Amino acid sequence: MNAAQVQYENNGDPVGTAHLIGSLSRTLNNLNLYETRRRRAARTVKEELEALIKAADDLLAEQLPQAAAIHKVNKAKNQDWDPKEFGFVCSLEEIEEFINVEQLGALARMKEIQDNMK
Repeated sequence: MNAAQVQYENNGDPVGTAHLIGSLSRTLNNLNLYETRRRRAARTVKEELEALIKAADDLLAEQLPQAAAIHKVNKAKNQDWDPKEFGFVCSLEEIEEFINVEQLGALARMKEIQDNMK
């Protein structure tokens, strides 16, 4: 609006200034509509991405115990296996990490039980 005020002060034409303000207000309105639509689209994409990430995390949490059990059996038999070959979404490294965390949790529980017995 400063540009409109400067133009009015320079030539003193209120009709010309009103026309300029009208054109600026249409431009600002269009920019506002564009920004609103852009933000709405970004919010929708963000929500979809968050839903996909949650679904992937849920699937991983569901499949890790199953894959760990199969991995333990195959490891005991000295057989190699690829979890992706059997439709698991987790990698062999993730399975081994899950088993290690599971073992650490079991050790911590055993230590707690021993401490409580003293």
